[in-house]
Amino acid sequence: MKVLITGANGQLAKEFQRYLEVKNIFYLALPKEKLDITDFFFLKEVIENFKPTLVINCAAYNQVNLAETDYEKAYQVNALAPYSLAVLSKEKNFLIHYSTDYMFDGERKKCYTEKDKPNPINKYGKTKLF
Repeated sequence: MKVLITGANGQLAKEFQRYLEVKNIFYLALPKEKLDITDFFFLKEVIENFKPTLVINCAAYNQVNLAETDYEKAYQVNALAPYSLAVLSKEKNFLIHYSTDYMFDGERKKCYTEKDKPNPINKYGKTKLF
């Protein structure tokens, strides 16, 4: 197994790296300085060259307040890039992607599931494709 981790310097990515090291699983963890996930062609090149069996997308634009004014960048990172990863991973890789609870308004009294209809209350929550 070979794992590609995006957003390597983030908290989630670091936890995956610790886990994979304990399990002795080979991985490549790239920070945003080395892998701009919004660059489709470079992303494609990395995936084609490394040939991961699993891609874990830990990269995210997570500055909620800044997303109100820097919406285009937030949308590129949080919506278009995961879509690109899904397209590039479709044939030969598995993809794990984490979303945000900002997709929902918080009005529901039970836990949300992936089948629930999103109802974001700000632009950050609207940076997702669906």
